[in-house]
Amino acid sequence: MNDFSAIGLKLTVPLFDGFKRKSQYTQTKLQRDNAVKNLELDKQSFNMEYRNNYTKMGKAQKSMAIDQNNIQLALSVFTSVNLQYQKGITDLTDWLNAQYSLREAQANYLNSLYNFCIAGIDLEKSKGTLLQFYKSL
Repeated sequence: MNDFSAIGLKLTVPLFDGFKRKSQYTQTKLQRDNAVKNLELDKQSFNMEYRNNYTKMGKAQKSMAIDQNNIQLALSVFTSVNLQYQKGITDLTDWLNAQYSLREAQANYLNSLYNFCIAGIDLEKSKGTLLQFYKSL
C-alpha cells in the first residue's frame, strides 16, 4: 500500500517595503496636521461668531433704546398736535401725520425689540448655552 500525503506552506516575506511604510507614515502625519489646523480654524470661527453676535446684541440694545426715545418724542408731538387740532389751530393733515409718526415709532420699537431677542438667542447659541437659556425661560 502506497499512501502519500503532502502538506504545503507558503511564506512570503517582503524584502523591501520601506517606501510603502514611509508613505503611510507621511500620509497619517499629514492627516493629523490637517485635523489640528481644522480644529484651530474651528476655534477661531466660533470665537469670531461669538464676537459678532456680542456686537449685534449691543447694536440691537442701542437701537431699542433709540426707538424707545423716538416713541416718547412722537407721543409728545402727537399730544401737542392733538391738543392743537382739538382747539382748531392745526388741520387734519398735521394730526394724521403726527398719528402716523407715533405708529411708525411704535412699529420700529417692536422691530428692534424682536431683533434684540433674536440677537440674544444667537449670542446664547454661539456661547453653547442655548439649552440652559431655554430652560431658564
